Amino acid sequence: MVSVRSVDNFKKLLDRHLKTDGRVHVETFADHCVFIIEGAEKLDEGAYTVLVKNAAGEDKATVNVKVIEVPDPPESPRILNIGEDFCTVQWDPPQYNGGMPILGYVLERKKKKSYRWMRLNYDLVNELSYESKRMIEGVIYEIRIYAVNAIGMSRPSQPSQPFMPIAPTSEPTQLTVDDVSDTSVVLKWRPPERIGAGGLDGYIVEYCKEGSSEWVPALQGLTERTSSLIRDLPTGERLTFRVKAINLAGPSEPCTLKEPVTIREIMQRPKIWLPRYLRQKFVKRVGETVNIVIPFQGKPRPVVTWLKDGQPIDPKQIGIRNSEADTILFIRSAERHHSGEYQVKIQIENCEDSATVVIQIVDKPSAPQKLKIVEVWGFNVAIEWAPPQDDGNTEITGYTIQKADKKTM
Repeated sequence: MVSVRSVDNFKKLLDRHLKTDGRVHVETFADHCVFIIEGAEKLDEGAYTVLVKNAAGEDKATVNVKVIEVPDPPESPRILNIGEDFCTVQWDPPQYNGGMPILGYVLERKKKKSYRWMRLNYDLVNELSYESKRMIEGVIYEIRIYAVNAIGMSRPSQPSQPFMPIAPTSEPTQLTVDDVSDTSVVLKWRPPERIGAGGLDGYIVEYCKEGSSEWVPALQGLTERTSSLIRDLPTGERLTFRVKAINLAGPSEPCTLKEPVTIREIMQRPKIWLPRYLRQKFVKRVGETVNIVIPFQGKPRPVVTWLKDGQPIDPKQIGIRNSEADTILFIRSAERHHSGEYQVKIQIENCEDSATVVIQIVDKPSAPQKLKIVEVWGFNVAIEWAPPQDDGNTEITGYTIQKADKKTM
């Protein structure tokens, strides 16, 4: 309201230079006039010039009008650092402070299914963050914020995203690289030791190039498995991988590989895994089948070589079949001459591994020799003999003695 005294024609001048309407008008009195703006708005701010005239002359004055009001509401708050019964709330100040400094903020909280908002602070919060405590684990909440200046309190902000005060899981464990190629890597890990009431929704896998701090999602969305094949990786790059567990409370702390991985085809040293039963002499009878399977590892695929007693194996006598993971020695019907020391060797470039298998093919011994009677007394007889000429390729374990009446022979 602007008041001007001792002006007879002030109202006429106002009507001539300032458009008046229902909320902007002039009230005239005997010795002054009053200029009124009802329901002042932001657009009404500015410099107003008052000009008065009479027969003796004229005069003018300028009045600066500032319109102040409550601030705009803050932006919707962000919920961070959720725990079992607490969370951290952050927000940005309102875009318009109402023409007055922001004195602080008021926060309210409610359960998602409730209509009753509960005030969290009675002293204004001067920061742009607040820790909300004393919540019930497993209950979904929302939080909203008011901005306050000298005029009053703003409208409430939009509520935060619903959240549940449940702690994230602990980090996954034992993250390892299972395989690497020139464009992919296979990762394996173990579940978190502590999952809690929030359950476990899945895992996110990320990677970061060496020398960079930007983590890039390695998969689209979550994976529920504890292993993952990451494809389409840049060949030759050194990448660090990490895995986070996800539940309603958000991501866990990451489990990160200790060393970066070079994305290239790597050579896995050749290694033979000799079965326990082949670490001692392998015995079969004449006519039986020999089928020996020896697993191995190596990348790229190793070259497999078999020798018998230091000489190459005759493929017409003994069958050899090789795969990426094992080698098989096969004899359909074993003979005595198949006995010997077999050496298998796998080689990748200048790296190799070898193992030896001793095969013994045994048969019945020939008959004992030089049987003779040494002494006879009463109903007794003493005999002796020489060992058989052929022991059947194995140690003689004993003899069987039989007798018959000559009349019945």
